[in-house]
Amino acid sequence: MKLSRKTFETQVELEFEPYGKGQYDIQTPIPFFTHMLEQFAKHGRFNLTLTVTGDDPHHIIEDVGILLGKAFNDSLPDKTGIERFADSLIPMDETLVQIAIDLSGRSYLAFNATFPTTITSGFETEWCLEFMTAFLQNAKMALHITTLAGKNTHHMLEAIFKGTAITLRRALMITSDSLPSTKGVL
Repeated sequence: MKLSRKTFETQVELEFEPYGKGQYDIQTPIPFFTHMLEQFAKHGRFNLTLTVTGDDPHHIIEDVGILLGKAFNDSLPDKTGIERFADSLIPMDETLVQIAIDLSGRSYLAFNATFPTTITSGFETEWCLEFMTAFLQNAKMALHITTLAGKNTHHMLEAIFKGTAITLRRALMITSDSLPSTKGVL
């Protein structure tokens, strides 16, 4: 799936495949964000090509979240056979993060994350919330993120991005031939 988004603040070009091999080519003007998206693609086994230009980190991060969420949702039009629900506990050294996802077609975020610092590697921790909000609203899913332990903000953010990807991969597993809903629609 190829998508693009152009605003007065950003230009985003994206190519996304949810059932990929974790291949990526990601270029953003925010090195730590690029690193997080690489982790997301690798651990979710999503193929992701992304080129971003822009004048403000907040706008860049939000617009990437919007477009990636839209690509994710649009690439799964039917959802027949997917597992739908998944959760993960992700350790990274001293850090422990819990992620739970429901690919319900309804957007909801519970972000229970606290960090020891507000900035790591030039990345403001509030940008994680901005990205996840934009992503899940456009992916149309419920996402719960809880930091259970951690002393290193870098590790905590990385565990959130890796954990979200791993949990998405698990929710996308094809485990039946029916739609996982009594309503008949997701």
